[in-house]
Formats: sequence, structure tokens, C-alpha cells
Amino acid sequence: MLAALLLLAACSESEDDAPFESQVLTEVVNTQTVTLQEIVDFLYKDYGIAPEQQAVFEQNLGPLRLIACDLTAHTVLYRTTSPNGNPVTASGVVYYPKRNVPRGVLEVMPINKSKRDCVSRCLHTAESLAACLGYICIIPDLIGCGATEDLPISYMQHENAAIVAADLRRAAAELIKKTYGRQLPSSSIISGYSLGGATSWALARHYALHPELGVTVKEVWSGGGAYDPSVAVNAFTANPYSQYAILPNIIYSMNYYDNLGLDFTQVFQGDLLAHYQEWCTGDVPIWDLTPRLGYDMRAYLKMEFFSPENPDYQRLMEVVKSKSVPNDWIPKARIHLAHSREDTYVPRACSDELHAYLQSVGADVEYTIMEEDHVMGGLVWGQKLVQELGIRILMP
Repeated sequence: MLAALLLLAACSESEDDAPFESQVLTEVVNTQTVTLQEIVDFLYKDYGIAPEQQAVFEQNLGPLRLIACDLTAHTVLYRTTSPNGNPVTASGVVYYPKRNVPRGVLEVMPINKSKRDCVSRCLHTAESLAACLGYICIIPDLIGCGATEDLPISYMQHENAAIVAADLRRAAAELIKKTYGRQLPSSSIISGYSLGGATSWALARHYALHPELGVTVKEVWSGGGAYDPSVAVNAFTANPYSQYAILPNIIYSMNYYDNLGLDFTQVFQGDLLAHYQEWCTGDVPIWDLTPRLGYDMRAYLKMEFFSPENPDYQRLMEVVKSKSVPNDWIPKARIHLAHSREDTYVPRACSDELHAYLQSVGADVEYTIMEEDHVMGGLVWGQKLVQELGIRILMP
């Protein structure tokens, strides 16, 4: 567990001497400075970006370097709810710019992380890159990471992920009021890619359906997401070849949080069946799990389980379908949607369906089809967000 630091250490900056009573925030467990260069260096190492790719990335970072500021990263604990409705103390990070007045609020939903590299344990995350433009950046850990690491990672629990993120925003408002004597702005830009793409969309919907929260969403930058998880799962099971062995973790997570009571001897086989209780919780990163299992799912999944006639599979798919982000609202924000043309991680059909709906209701949406694969597409999408925000600052 993260070493505790006293929240009182930052109280001297507050302009409000009245007694402070937090409703959501429970503790600030770490505060440290994060720089743009530290984030970029970590990104190059973490993604294994080749020198020639770094050169292109550096060129695209030009506007950011002109106006970048350092950040103060506050790792916090706060009260929220797990997918099965239990109260939990979760963790997340609030990045505050070291400049006089923040330029706004970015709420960033994280990509799929393992327990060991979630944002509260790895502050130099790519999701915080745009914050160096001078934004307050708020990034939650997934339930199952950080302070809730005793639980399995909660995959595709979109509605709960939105609640968890909204509660972190409330905790951030309390932190900023106490530490900096400022009110957190009421508007947000929301972004996310891959797993974060779907949860960013769920968060935008959550704010739209809950005006009592007082949050206005200005823009949504959502890329590569499984907005309807059943589309993704059907695509996974239709093709036994997978370069990203996340399906066992999804099944394990759904079974845990939705009480399916699956008999895993009928779902898994081989080494996966022997080790699923340690491999499918998120302790082992997917990029480490995939080489162990291999690319042919028939080697570790019992494909007969995935028959439409199997009652257990029917129950699983009913739950998976229930996790889709409902198209029961019309966003007022500008929507930036993206997906890789030949995405082998998350089927492009997920974004195609969402784009078709947004067009049908007259939403303000742009849809970018990227030629890069899923992983590099995430970097391209992140660069586009940084460039757009940077241009707005340089050319208001």
C-alpha cells in the first residue's frame, strides 16, 4: 500500500481558514512534481518506441513544449462504490499545473492497466501528457487497481466506472479547495482510449443524465472503445486467433462482479485452468499473459462453452450486453471519435455502430479512421488531442 502523507502539509496554500470537512476525499497519500520530459521518457520506454518514431512524436510535441508547465501530482484515496454495489475506498491521481490559473479540467479514463502499473503507482502515465498544457487532469484507477487491488480488475463495467470517475472529480474538488483555495471549474473535457474509450463515453453520459452533479461536458475524445462489449466478445469468439488474451479476464471479472457462478472447468483448459485464479485478476499484465497462453484461443478456452445453445454462455452474454453504454441520450458536447481501420484488439464495428447512432440523432461528431494498429493508434490519438489543445492556446 502507498505510504501515507499528511494532507495538512499542503494547507498553507489555502485561502480559506474555515474548518474543512471532506465528503468524498479521505486521504492524500503522495504529492510530487511531474514534468513533461519525465512523462515523455517513460512513454518511449513503456511503449518501446523506436528512435525514428520518437522523431515524429517529438515533432508533433512542438506546440506542447512551447507552453508546457510542470505538474503537481496528488495521489488520493476517496469513497466510491464497486460494481457489485459495495462501498470501497478507491485511488486516483489529480494533476495540478504549476501555473497561476489552470486552463480547464481534463478527465481521462485510463487504458487497460495491470495492478502494478495503474496510475496511482505510475504517475508518469501517457494519460497525463495533455495536462502539461496547464490543465487540471483527473485520472481514476480502475476498481481492482491501487487501493482496491485486493479485488479483480473490473473490465467493461462501464456504468460503475463512470460513477467511480465522477466520485473522483468530487474528491478533486475538495482537494483543490483545501490545498489551493480554488473552486474546481464546472466544465470538463473527457478523453479515453481503448478500455478508457468506452468508459469516457459512459462518463459523458453519466454527467448528462445527472445534472445535479453540476458538470458540463465541453468535448469528448473517445477512441478504440468497446462501447457495446457484446460486439467485442462476439468478435473474439468468432475468430480463435487473438493477439491480446483479455477474454479470460473479462469472463472472470463478469463472473465475480455479476455473480454468474460459472464452472470454469467448462470454460478454461490447460495452463489457464490451472492458474486462472492468479492470472485473470489483473495481477499478470495482458501483454505478459498472452505469450504464456499463445495466440490460438482453442489452446486455453473450451470453445464448446461459447455455443449459443449453452445456457451458461447465454447468461454470460446477457450480462455482457447489459454493460453496453446505452444510446438513450443526445450529447450536447462536441464528439471526437476514432478507431483503427484493422483493429485486432477491439473490433472497429464498436465505433462504427456508435458513429451511426450519433449521426442519426444529429450529434456534433467527427470520426477518424486511423491506419495504425490499436496500440500505435492510441499514441496517434493522444497526439491529436495534445496538438488540438496546444493550437487553441497558441492561436486563441
